[in-house]
Amino acid sequence: MKNTLNIILAILYFCINAAIAEEKFISLVNFTNHDGVKAIGKSYANLPREQKLFSATNNTPFIINKSTLGNIFVVTSGYSSLTNLPDLINIPVNDYAKKINFFGQIHFGVPNNRIIGKYTINFEDTTTIDIILDNEQTSPQWNIDDHCCNWRSKNITKASLAWEDTTQSEKRTLLREFVWDNPAPNKKIASIDFVSFKTSTSPVLAAITYSTPDNISPESCQVTISSNLDIHIPSATYQTLLGQVNLWADLEYAGQNANGELLWRLKNYGSLNQK
Repeated sequence: MKNTLNIILAILYFCINAAIAEEKFISLVNFTNHDGVKAIGKSYANLPREQKLFSATNNTPFIINKSTLGNIFVVTSGYSSLTNLPDLINIPVNDYAKKINFFGQIHFGVPNNRIIGKYTINFEDTTTIDIILDNEQTSPQWNIDDHCCNWRSKNITKASLAWEDTTQSEKRTLLREFVWDNPAPNKKIASIDFVSFKTSTSPVLAAITYSTPDNISPESCQVTISSNLDIHIPSATYQTLLGQVNLWADLEYAGQNANGELLWRLKNYGSLNQK
């Protein structure tokens, strides 16, 4: 009984601390379709793969995923010499985010359109928010670079330098970071659509990092504390030597000890399922 109570209390501690904001990475490995070399005009051969990097301007961590085919970028349609590219790629999220950091913002081809695509944030409640990919230098929402000239200015409006290949001399290969602040951090994001408007330019995405809110707990950790301080944990995963056990538990408030510390005793618990 005592060991079980210790387990339940450890789960409760994890649930409470899970609400602390943290930075997470969205793996793009299943969506990458370009190796950063073909028909690009510049080589990203020196861009590190599958390791934590930090953006040059904001120090945001990000990871460039590499597929088994050697692809590192997610590219959508538009540029004529890159064929068979999708118009839309749906990227699952299934989490809460107070901000999202998009890495890439490069695009293939010489842009002749101000707006070349968008990110659509799809919330679980079916509402959406569009983030327009704008390459007009006079626009206040300019958040992607002109690939043919991206070496001229390392920091641009709404986007900043994330990485550059310092081994190159003049026209260096760069990555940008665009930070989007979520106006609805308490709404769960189901997915992100990466959309091309099929202009003469192909939008490119290299990595996504997002920060969770500090006041949202995972759904499996929605702990209920009643007015008499009894605690109900509806579901929490406990890792045992034999596998994962999904537990529920009721803790009954037992007053204070001689040192004034609050005490609970295990009232009831059970296993929801075992994997």
